[in-house]
Amino acid sequence: MLRALLLALASFISRLWLSLFQRTDEPAGMSARFLIVGLGNPAPLRSTRHSIGAMALDHFASSCGASWRSSKSAGGDVAEVMACRVRV
Repeated sequence: MLRALLLALASFISRLWLSLFQRTDEPAGMSARFLIVGLGNPAPLRSTRHSIGAMALDHFASSCGASWRSSKSAGGDVAEVMACRVRV
């Protein structure tokens, strides 16, 4: 039950981010960039309430068709996507 609630919350946060990017009023030729950071626990504790940020990012990235890659310079996993003409 808790996992289903967390997934629903992650889905809601992901849809909220998309709605914010749709409201970007950038002039033609300009490129907006956003950085979204979500903290999460390793595998055994992944589906706890403390990992909701990472769960929301997983949902957001998968809904945009992005895949995760490991980044030494970022110190974690990174997914770069275009959402509503905005680089995220």
